[in-house]
Amino acid sequence: MALSTGDIDIIKELLYRDPRTQSEEQVEKVIEEILSLPENEEMRKHYLKIN
Repeated sequence: MALSTGDIDIIKELLYRDPRTQSEEQVEKVIEEILSLPENEEMRKHYLKIN
């Protein structure tokens, strides 16, 4: 669902449920780190609505 809609909140919800992420700050950091990888440029554009 998140992939087809580009709704980053769905990704966040999955991370909130993951026992490895303990806080909102950690969830945001994980997303930031994943989207900052050069190989994830298209993903970053898709989820952050960048043209």
